[in-house]
Amino acid sequence: MLILTAGQFGEAVARRLQFDHNPNLPELSVAPLCQAREELAYLIPSHNFIAVVAWRPHVALLRWLDEQCEQAGSHWMFVEIDGQTMVNGPLFAQGSGRGCYHCFVARGDAYLRAGERTRALRQAYDKDCTLGPVGFTGPMVEIAAAGVRRAQHVLNLKACEEYGRFRRVDVLTGTIMESALVPRHDCPRCRPQGEDYDPTMRYQADMVPLLERLLEGA
Repeated sequence: MLILTAGQFGEAVARRLQFDHNPNLPELSVAPLCQAREELAYLIPSHNFIAVVAWRPHVALLRWLDEQCEQAGSHWMFVEIDGQTMVNGPLFAQGSGRGCYHCFVARGDAYLRAGERTRALRQAYDKDCTLGPVGFTGPMVEIAAAGVRRAQHVLNLKACEEYGRFRRVDVLTGTIMESALVPRHDCPRCRPQGEDYDPTMRYQADMVPLLERLLEGA
């Protein structure tokens, strides 16, 4: 397993995982997330499972990492702090059809209340790896470490039903929301469509019969 860390939070989680690591399991390696992409690309193919633990979002970098892992056949997951929310997962298992990072970001963006603010922050973060709010607590480290261990366990057991599942933890209230990633219908990787694909066919196939039944009962 390779742990890619960003910030003191990522380093703290990596230390916790190293402390608990079973010597009978494959070696646990740690490397910084914010390094030259050529060096990251060299590390990825030699690891079957990669966990990213970051103190704040790195959307552009994780998009690139997702593509690299897909090409190398490496499974991966991420834990990151985003404002008062800590996102734990999902596990992106190659070939599972349970969605990719592009699907995850796009699904989340569809429900953003402050989309312009979020996009502005992402642009600023992408330009400066040191920019962002610092600070975390011990329980956050424990939750993040448990999430990484769980993802590795799911992968080892090949528990396909758990692929794509994730948690959002409100670090102020302690509220935990569990959900599962649904691949986007227009994702070229997860749900590729033929050149003759007509997006209106979905409407015709699903909605038209439903509307007809509703009108019949009116």
